[in-house]
Amino acid sequence: MAGRGRGKAAFPEVRHQLRRPKEDPEDAAEPKGDSKRDENKQQPPSTPVDAAPVKVEKEIRGLCSQFKYLQASDSNFDKALSAVNEKLKTSKDIDDVVNSMYEICLLGPDQALGTCQAMTRLSNVEIDGCKLRTKLLTRLQQEFEGFEEKAESSPQAFLSNTVFLCEYYTQYLLHGAPVNSLKAPVWRYLEFMLQSRKPYFLNQCFRLVQSKVGFL
Repeated sequence: MAGRGRGKAAFPEVRHQLRRPKEDPEDAAEPKGDSKRDENKQQPPSTPVDAAPVKVEKEIRGLCSQFKYLQASDSNFDKALSAVNEKLKTSKDIDDVVNSMYEICLLGPDQALGTCQAMTRLSNVEIDGCKLRTKLLTRLQQEFEGFEEKAESSPQAFLSNTVFLCEYYTQYLLHGAPVNSLKAPVWRYLEFMLQSRKPYFLNQCFRLVQSKVGFL
C-alpha cells in the first residue's frame, strides 16, 4: 500500500541512535578502581529545585481562596489583595493568579463579582514582559468560545462568567479606559440569556442590565 513504511522513513536521522552496537565483555565490565570514588561523589539535589515553584503556587492559591468570601467593600479586601500582589515575582505567578481567581469566579455570581474587582486592581501588573491583563483577556476569550454549549452543560459557570465579564467591562469604562474588544462578547452573553427564555437566565439578565444601565 502507498502509506506503508512511511513511519520508518520519516526520521532517518535518528536511525543510528536506535541501532546500538553490542558491548564487548571488557567494555561492559565496571572499572574497579573508580567504584569507591563514585560512591563518595555527592549527588546533586533533585527535589528542592522542583519543590519551590510548587510551594509558591500553593501559597498563591491559598491567598486567592480568600476571595471566595470577599467583596471590595469588605475591610479585609485591600489587605488580601496586597498579599497576593506581593507574591507575584515571575510570569508563572501571574498565570497561577489568573487561573486561581478564575476558578473561584466560576463558583457563583458573588464570587465572580469579588474576583473581578480584585483582578481589575491587579490588571496593571507586568513581570518580564508578561502582563496580567493580557493573560486575563486570553482567559476571557477562551471562556467565550463555544459559550452556548457551556451554558447548557454548566449554566452556573456560564452565569458567573457573564457577571465577571460585565463587571470587568464596566470597571474600565468607569475609569475612562474602555476595553472595546469586550463590548461585543458582553452583548452576546446578554442576548443569549434573553433569548433562552429560561427564568433563571432572564432574571439574571435583567438584574445585570439594571445594575449596569448607562454603561453597557
